Amino acid sequence: MKIKFKNNRAYRKIFSAYLILFISMSLIIYLGINIVLKIELEKHIYQEMENLTTITAELVNSSSKLTIVNYLESDAHGTERVISNIYTEGLSRGLSEEEMKQKASDYILSLSTRESGYTYVLDSQGILQVHPFAELVNTSIAEYDFVQTQMQEKSGYLEYEWQNPGESQSRQKVLYMINFAPWDWIISASAYKSEFKSLIQIEDVRKILKEVELAGNGDLFILDEEGTFLLHPEFYGKKIQDLSPEDRAGFSFFDSIPITLKGSITYEAIDPDDGNRTEGILLYHRLPELNWIVLSSVLLDDFHRLRNHTIWFIFSIFLTVLCFFWIISIKISNKLSRPLDNLINFVDHATHTESPSRISISGNDEYSQLSLHINRFLDTIEEEKQNRFQTEEDNRLLAHFINNNPFPVIRVARQGTILYKNNAAVDLLLFWDIQGKDQLPQNIMDSITSVESGFGVVEIKQKDDFYNILISYSKIQDAFFIFINKTTDRKKEEYHLIMSESVFFHTMEGISITDKHGNIVRVNPAFSKITGYSENEVLGKNPRILRSEHHGQDFYNDMWASLASKGEWKGEIWNRKKSGEVYPELLTINSIKDNSGTTSHYVAVFKDISEIKDSEEKLRLLAFHDALTSLPNRTLFLDRLKNAIVRAERVSGKLAILFLDMDNFKNINDILGHFTGDKYLQIIAERLSTICRDEDSVARLGGDEFVILIPEIENQHGIAQLTNRILKEIEKPLILNEHKFKPSASIGVAFFPEDGKDASTLMKNADLAMYKSKENGKGISTLFNDEMNKQLKTKIRLEELLRSSLKNNEMNLVYQPKVSISNRAMNGAEALLRWNSRELGSISPSDFIPIAEETGFILELGDWVLQQALRDLSDFQKVLSSDFEMAVNLSASQFHDKKLVTRIEQIIQTSQINPSTVNLEITENMAMEESNKAIDIINHLKELGLSLSIDDFGTGYSSYNYLKQYKAKYLKIDKSFVDEIPEDKSSGLILKNIINLGHILNMEVIAEGVETEDQFHFLKSSNCDIIQGYYFSKPLSKEELIAYGRTD
Repeated sequence: MKIKFKNNRAYRKIFSAYLILFISMSLIIYLGINIVLKIELEKHIYQEMENLTTITAELVNSSSKLTIVNYLESDAHGTERVISNIYTEGLSRGLSEEEMKQKASDYILSLSTRESGYTYVLDSQGILQVHPFAELVNTSIAEYDFVQTQMQEKSGYLEYEWQNPGESQSRQKVLYMINFAPWDWIISASAYKSEFKSLIQIEDVRKILKEVELAGNGDLFILDEEGTFLLHPEFYGKKIQDLSPEDRAGFSFFDSIPITLKGSITYEAIDPDDGNRTEGILLYHRLPELNWIVLSSVLLDDFHRLRNHTIWFIFSIFLTVLCFFWIISIKISNKLSRPLDNLINFVDHATHTESPSRISISGNDEYSQLSLHINRFLDTIEEEKQNRFQTEEDNRLLAHFINNNPFPVIRVARQGTILYKNNAAVDLLLFWDIQGKDQLPQNIMDSITSVESGFGVVEIKQKDDFYNILISYSKIQDAFFIFINKTTDRKKEEYHLIMSESVFFHTMEGISITDKHGNIVRVNPAFSKITGYSENEVLGKNPRILRSEHHGQDFYNDMWASLASKGEWKGEIWNRKKSGEVYPELLTINSIKDNSGTTSHYVAVFKDISEIKDSEEKLRLLAFHDALTSLPNRTLFLDRLKNAIVRAERVSGKLAILFLDMDNFKNINDILGHFTGDKYLQIIAERLSTICRDEDSVARLGGDEFVILIPEIENQHGIAQLTNRILKEIEKPLILNEHKFKPSASIGVAFFPEDGKDASTLMKNADLAMYKSKENGKGISTLFNDEMNKQLKTKIRLEELLRSSLKNNEMNLVYQPKVSISNRAMNGAEALLRWNSRELGSISPSDFIPIAEETGFILELGDWVLQQALRDLSDFQKVLSSDFEMAVNLSASQFHDKKLVTRIEQIIQTSQINPSTVNLEITENMAMEESNKAIDIINHLKELGLSLSIDDFGTGYSSYNYLKQYKAKYLKIDKSFVDEIPEDKSSGLILKNIINLGHILNMEVIAEGVETEDQFHFLKSSNCDIIQGYYFSKPLSKEELIAYGRTD
């Protein structure tokens, strides 16, 4: 490449300036790199050494801990196995617990762990049970932190500090504990941590670190307190003092290492490459439990050499770049000396070109100023050309504007004569039926001339459409230019918008609108009324200000997932008002999408359902507590009993059930009335609650029956004393309505596990014992015994006869009429099963139905009932009414049977009965047990065309949401509520709420067990729909029901 040098001052100045600038900047960068490189290299080697030293120390500690844990765990488990064998063998040989514990203690005291370690035992209260120092046995050491941890964890590995009396400082101890549950023993194998260092496999650490190297001549090694190399690439296993003088000189720093846990020192070392003295850096990390030191060292000269090599490399690059820059500077100088030639050539070219380009010369010298003025001159010429072209184009478009305007344009004289109309106006006048006329209608002219200024807008209505007319008056032509725009569609939109606004402001539901980011942009008055927040307080904020923390994050994740996939979400949610009150609401959220299909807003509509939730809570309390005494009812009591049995089984404990029945209570009801009887029972309930402990459970099962659960008893003698105190407390005289009573009760007692191992058996046996008390004279208590088991034989015989009852044609159905409360007409019946045994005579369903449930015979029996009921229903519909409805009860076993739907479908098809006239009754508890599964079963039954009744409502706990999903046809009120009206105001109020709830859910309400005129009128006034009971008729045979229906 040939380079030309110009002999002029401008050229030399440009070249020299560029060259000096480059050399100066390069020197500054070179010096900066030298300084930074030195700092960073020293920082890097220190960090590398620190990381490797720390990692090595942690690796040794981890290996140490693993070794210790394995050793102690093996000791503890071995001890536990021996004690377990002692326990098992002692039980088989009939040894007492004290004898077994003594044998186990002797074995434990014979054990040792390492040099000074031992095994000891404490219980979960922190009291020593076994210890080498006999004087400490049976003393509490619970005040120590590590003992607190043992009491909580009971098993596992633990490290702690321990200082014996007379010692100047504490030492670290370790233990492994294991729980021996039968004796509540926490067996602990313990020793000082330092006693395990001989077990540590330092070879494992050496293998892991074998491939690790420090830069330069760096070393990583481990020494013990005597200077022995536990880890070193060359001197492994040797002591420093045993090395050769040359090698020992490299470790002269050993005696000068500070006693701190970790740190660094500089020392004088011998360079192994040249034998010269040099400076080294040493980092150390002490392991006090093992009396080991982890060290890493490096010689700084190695890194200085690396830095110098790097600097020389950078300098060589600098010289190369300098040569290139010398050549480039010459080129740039040549280029900058030719701008004048370029300007001349450009001007010459521009004079012969229609649209010349612009010249661009940077800088602030004469050349750049001249190029700027040339460009401005060319811009002025170009702008004048463009203005001329635009003016010509505007004139052309204006000439065609009126005729091509899509809106009607008309020029009309002041007198109404049409002077001009464009094409759109011709079509509009034709639509107005004035085409071919030269005069606008007077009503339109009146609107036009009403504009005083001669310019404005008026609105007219023509042929049921609305139009806006823009008016412009020309004085020169004495005429109006009118531009017409149809606004009918906009008017409709405005109307719809006004209606939407009205609904938004006046609806009772709260409404909030957010943007796509979830920020509130608008709320209605109902929102403020419900939440307490004004619109100004929530604008721009996220709806999470209403969050109550009642729901977990998963709830909100599911909500947003539904919005993302479906564009909507519906459900119940608990939010918080401004006052802090948490309340339930029924919430619906919908996403609003723009024209592109992208979500632009979200609209939330919600309603406060606190009142509904309050009703649910009342029903829940009703489900688990007796309405009369507020004691737990059977459902709650059985739940507590089952839990108590589980706890007793876990600790091999005992519990007792006291079944209590008031003597001669029926006489009080019959003579003095139910009101007095109710007060009597309330007083008895108070007395029972007072005499029993807080941990005991007192419940009323119904009528005058009470039951008491006594958990965690030690012996039967204490229960005998308790029953005596209960009888004495009950027998205290009381006065009601000027009548003096001396109550008495009969009590039956059953014990777990002697008299039964499940809740049902215990209740049954306690009940049997109670009846034995009544047989023996009343006012006493009786413990269940084997003699009472004879009564079970009767049950077994009943079971045998039940299995052959269908084959022997001993079963029959009777029918309880269902009567409309409005017209007293029978519109259906409920099928009731009766058993007339050849051997035992008539047997109550309450006696044999539970047996059928227990044995599984209920499935066969249930099929027979449905088949027979449908056969009779066919006859009822022929004789009475084609829409006569039959109700059939389903037991819990039937309802949860997997083949239920298939069997019912086959029976319906065989009977050829219209399934819409068949009503299946399930109890409230059946519907709520495994509610999701119940919904599936109910939906399958509905697909067959069957209707559904929720029976015994009020005796269980129903969720409002699930009741809505069941969509049952009938809601049946349990007889226990009907029995207490109209005298009991509380029961009456609850009954009315149940009826209202049923109607809200679009269900007809049926009341069972109606027996009196007062009950009938109360139910009628409460808007009950249907009643059943002896008030109208007892259960009837098939023939009797037909006769009843004909006379109805």
